Order: sequence, then structure tokens, then C-alpha cells
Amino acid sequence: MTPSTGARLHLRGMRDGRLIEAVVSRRAAALRLLTVDGLHLVEPTASTEPAPGAAGAVLAPWPNRVEGARWTLDGVERRLPVGDPENGHANHGLLLDRDWDVAGHDDDALTLRTVLEPSPGYPFRLELTTRYALDPGSTGNAGDAANPGGTGAGVSVQHDVVNRSAEAAPFALGAHPYLCIGDRPGDELTLTIEADRALVLDEGWIPRGERPVEGTRWDLRGGRRLTEIDPHSGYTALRRRGGQVVHRLEAPDGTAVELWADAVFGWVQVYRAPQFATDRGTRSALAVEPMSAPPNALRTGRGLHWIGPGEAWSARWGIRLGPEPSSRASVTTIEERA
Repeated sequence: MTPSTGARLHLRGMRDGRLIEAVVSRRAAALRLLTVDGLHLVEPTASTEPAPGAAGAVLAPWPNRVEGARWTLDGVERRLPVGDPENGHANHGLLLDRDWDVAGHDDDALTLRTVLEPSPGYPFRLELTTRYALDPGSTGNAGDAANPGGTGAGVSVQHDVVNRSAEAAPFALGAHPYLCIGDRPGDELTLTIEADRALVLDEGWIPRGERPVEGTRWDLRGGRRLTEIDPHSGYTALRRRGGQVVHRLEAPDGTAVELWADAVFGWVQVYRAPQFATDRGTRSALAVEPMSAPPNALRTGRGLHWIGPGEAWSARWGIRLGPEPSSRASVTTIEERA
């Protein structure tokens, strides 16, 4: 039976004694609910329509904004749909209103697929697959430099993209989850982003440069209360832990949620929404958006991956319960990936 437009697809399973549940919408292949033993790790929007603030959406073939909704390819100006009318920018790619097809679904994993056809603004044909899988985490061991204390249960997400065009296609991808720790108020929570540089954003949220975070309000490496964080901010020069970047939201009692991502996600956008509609009412919310390229990448070229004809691009990220601070791995500063 073909699911209806925007149909919700459920994942549920016991993993190492923990009950993990997730709801994914076909619309934008969006993660709309994730719980572990009943604790919400993302703001629940499974029953909220329309989806608020691109909640949980896959952002492709670019994340975030493209200035003026136009870019140049081989000397030809390309115009994109305006997704940020206040500033006149394109925003979050071309798939926010797309219902993906179900390619596979069982209790603990779901695969969605779609084909992006060429358009005047983006003249490439891409086949995209996104797989959500319940993740039991790991127990860890002292000899594992990445996760000596193990990792918590949650969900892992795999993206695979194949260029079905005759020419190389510029591509970047992001995701738009809103993290939470149950129903804890945001003003009690601390966000850690292990980034050495912050993006300098103009009034329309377009990067105009970078700044070192040392000694500034953008330094989230040691954690900062959400009430002290700018509503819109972007970060790069991310530190790696075992080949991954990890962003952490933590409550005063040490309960934490982590968003981990492959190193290809070399940028992260942080967005605080003051009025966010959820299944449990309107509240403030925090989006932590892993991105393989920064805002305005189609215009600047920065971070873009050019996928050759018939070639593929893959990346993984996920959300999990975090380990206690004492068991977290040490981190090493790394050079930004080109």
C-alpha cells in the first residue's frame, strides 16, 4: 500500500534493554520524533502540521541559504526558488516539499529514496537515498580512544547520493533536527560545539568571513547556556573525536543528547527558535544542523563536493544519548577538511 502524502513511518525496537522509538515523515525525509526509554531526544513534531521550521528535514542539494536565490554555473546565472522571503534568499535546498518514496521498511530501519530532476536553477539529476536505523550504541572500552565510555542509544542516518547527469554536479547536504532532553526547559541546558572558528554572519545570515572563537561569546568549546547563545550562529574548524564531530546538549544533572557526524560535515549551524510548535505545545527550541558546506556554498564554492557522472557521495550522522562527562573522549584540533 502506498503511504499517503507526508505519511509518518514508525520505527520501534528493544536494543540492549532500551526501548528506542522514531517517527520519520516521507515529507523531506524528516526525523519527527526520537525517544529512548520514553525520553525525547528531538522536539516531537510527529502530529504537528505543517512541519515547523524544517523540523528534522534532509537539506539538499545544498543546506542553508543561497544569497539572492541565484548563483552562476559556467558563466550562466541560475535562479532558485526563494525560500527566505524576508531576505530574498534560497533556503535549505529543493526537497523540503518532496515526499520521498519508501524503498524499505521494517521495525528497526527505514530507507527512503527520491530522484531530483533537472531544473533551470539546478540542472542536474540526482538519486538520493536516506536510511534511518535504530542504534543501540556501544558499551565502549578503555582502549577505544573515540568512545572509552561507550555511546548511547539513538538513531543513525546514512545518506547516499548518485549523480545521474552527464556532467559533474555540485552538491552539499545538511539536516535540521531540533535537539531536546525530554521536557527540560531550554534555559537550563548547555550546548557544547567543539569549534575553533565561528562564521561572521550578516543581517540576512550570509557568511562574510570567520573569526576565532577564543575569548568571544561564540566560544562553545567548554559549553554555554542556551540563553547566552546567538539565535543564529555558524561554526567551523570542528574538532574530531575518533574521526567524527560531536555536538552535545546537556542538562544540569548530566543527562545529555549528542549529535555525531562524519568529518565531511565540517560546518554546523545553530538556530534558537523562540516560538516552536511541537506535539506538546509551543516552546523555545534549538536546532543543531550538521552541514557538509557552509551557507552560500553554491555562490562561493566552499565545501561543495562535485559528484562526477555516475559517481556517488555518502555520509553518516546520528543522534544518541550522551555518555557522562567523565567518560567522554579527549578531542584533538584538526585542520578543516577541504
